[in-house]
Amino acid sequence: MKDRYHYSWVVLKELVKTDFKLRYQGSFLGIAWSVIKPLMLFGIMYMVFVRFLHFTDGTPQYPVVLLMGNCLWQFFSEATGSGLRSIVDRGDILRKIHFPNYIIVVSATCGAP
Repeated sequence: MKDRYHYSWVVLKELVKTDFKLRYQGSFLGIAWSVIKPLMLFGIMYMVFVRFLHFTDGTPQYPVVLLMGNCLWQFFSEATGSGLRSIVDRGDILRKIHFPNYIIVVSATCGAP
């Protein structure tokens, strides 16, 4: 089993590394943007829903629940969008190199911020 999937595992790791490097190559904030973006969204939602509209249900850990919900939702939406686009974006690799096609979608999903 290990020998069968070793090549796929190596290709998957390299695709994830390459996507990560290319995503943050020319950006000003770089990797910090992946942390700043959910924190800013959390701050805005916390101020609006808790301070102004009082939409809390009395949960003492509501800020933690809100932050985790935002992070999970952003990961899900980014992973779904990039996974769907990955086949079209990496079509040149799929035509030139022979490896399992699902690796393209898994690499895009794993590398989603």
